[in-house]
Amino acid sequence: MTNSGGILATWLLGTLSPAPLYRKATITLLIFSVLGMIITGMNILFLKAQNRKKAEIAHMSREDEKPGLGDRSAWFVYNL
Repeated sequence: MTNSGGILATWLLGTLSPAPLYRKATITLLIFSVLGMIITGMNILFLKAQNRKKAEIAHMSREDEKPGLGDRSAWFVYNL
């Protein structure tokens, strides 16, 4: 994902946006940065909800769970 940003910046700042202001490039890169922050915030909210959901069903003992559940286990906690 970060490599694609570098390629996009090269094209925007080099050929698609006129110098010296690079207005189109600046707006485009700013929009992508803001969208990245919004998606990150949404992901954090989603993972917090998943942690709460797992905490509600973690009342059983670990021995009662099937082995090999991985992140579907009630005892798996997403680190934020």
